[in-house]
Amino acid sequence: MEFDINKNNPLVKSLLPVIKLYEGYRQNFYICSKDKVTIYYGRNVEDNPFTSKEYKIIRRNIKEYGDTSATHLIIGEEILKHDIANTIYYAFNWIGEKNFKHLPEPAKEVITEMCFILGPIRLKKFTGLKTALLNKNYTLAAREVKYKKGTDLNSPLSQLYIDIKELRGEHLYTKMLSAKNN
Repeated sequence: MEFDINKNNPLVKSLLPVIKLYEGYRQNFYICSKDKVTIYYGRNVEDNPFTSKEYKIIRRNIKEYGDTSATHLIIGEEILKHDIANTIYYAFNWIGEKNFKHLPEPAKEVITEMCFILGPIRLKKFTGLKTALLNKNYTLAAREVKYKKGTDLNSPLSQLYIDIKELRGEHLYTKMLSAKNN
């Protein structure tokens, strides 16, 4: 695979501040809106437990800097970078390597952020979005993000749009609208 999917990928760097803004940071475990145990920047540890690599990051940082709030902020950001890199990989596979490479950056960001929010299994249900992206119809793709039936502007808002609240939903919608053909 030629496309570089790691935590230093430019897409990781562009999504990091956006996801941090919308997810928010919590040092301690909490129950998220989907009734899942979560920590840091929206990391659902019930469905997505820490990997051995992530436990190494946690151990290394606590040993080096101590078990402080500042240390957990560093750990949370490192784990978020890994989460975003993994999410890019899932989005990349959902749309296909060749197709992902040729998408405009805003479209890559939207489908990756949607995959971060929904998980790869729920993203697969967005078949209309995938078709619109493959046809380079970014206006229809944006509608697929916002409406239950993307072709019908009078249809109710999509469950994604409702679940993530209007502000973040509008962010995804307008970002997809900003996508242009390469």
